[in-house]
Amino acid sequence: MQHFRLDSSRKGIHLLTRQGFINAVAELSQDEIESLAFARGRQSPFDAADIRLRVAKPAKPAAGWVHFDIHVDSSDLLLEKQGERFRGELSVMVALYYEGFLKGALPPSSVDIDLTQAELDAVSRDGILISRDVSITNDIQKARVLVYDRNLDALGSVTIPIN
Repeated sequence: MQHFRLDSSRKGIHLLTRQGFINAVAELSQDEIESLAFARGRQSPFDAADIRLRVAKPAKPAAGWVHFDIHVDSSDLLLEKQGERFRGELSVMVALYYEGFLKGALPPSSVDIDLTQAELDAVSRDGILISRDVSITNDIQKARVLVYDRNLDALGSVTIPIN
């Protein structure tokens, strides 16, 4: 049990607090935390800014498909040094929108990062490149690319027009 003491230079201050607190919320698994982060990111009217991303796609996507080149800013990731290598774990999801409403989302896919010092130096300049091909229908107007760092519990996203 922890006890806290609060002093004030002002006379007559009374602090009202609860006598105790019990955390009744069960701990969530890493997969549940990731799922909640993606759910918030898909539903938010704004892009998430914890991880900086750049997303490129062809000006005219092929019928039924769009290719995304996702550049992730490595300085926003937690890449742990293990021996001579730098490792991290990302998840990538693409959400699809029509008329401003979520139409659907692809299941998240895992991306393991395993870099040497030379590779880390290169991605520090250019970003970590992740490519995704996504099947779309003609009514899809926008796509939101979401990237989640499982080690840092951070989310970044970019929304781009499709047509």
